[in-house]
Amino acid sequence: CKNINFKYLFSSKDYRFQTNENEFHLYSCTKCKLIKSFPNLSKIEIDKYYPKIDYYQNIINNISHKILNKNKKFDKYIKNINSLTNLKNPKVLDYGCGDMSLVKYLSYKNFDISGYEVNQSIKKIKDFKIFENQIFFDIEKIIKFKKKFDVIILNHVFEHLEDPLEFIQNIKKIINN
Repeated sequence: CKNINFKYLFSSKDYRFQTNENEFHLYSCTKCKLIKSFPNLSKIEIDKYYPKIDYYQNIINNISHKILNKNKKFDKYIKNINSLTNLKNPKVLDYGCGDMSLVKYLSYKNFDISGYEVNQSIKKIKDFKIFENQIFFDIEKIIKFKKKFDVIILNHVFEHLEDPLEFIQNIKKIINN
């Protein structure tokens, strides 16, 4: 909505991976109610919050375990994807795929899944090579190759975007009707 007035909501740390003590400050737009984290972090600055490979160090060994066992959180994604589309094999993008757990899980469940991630240190995850052709690090490449998706998942992503309007414009280019 291009409003510049935001109301402070609260501050929080990264409680999922607990890699450091840095805080995000969450604000709500007074007009459209969009919740946004501040400071706005560039791709370089976000490394201070989510350090390179250390970000995934605690979970790398558990990835195969997650894939082999039923994962209730990921099964909710399957239920939501199936409720959004009546396609037999929808094309799904996990935007901000992190350690690729969801990409792996949905691949295991025979979904046509790709991932997008800004943190290229995921290339060091032991089975990255298996999924290498499904992972993108540049949204422009997805647009250039005219790759389209039926569902795009944004889990803990939107609130970190520097320019949500530009992001929506790019997403429109890669999502099917």
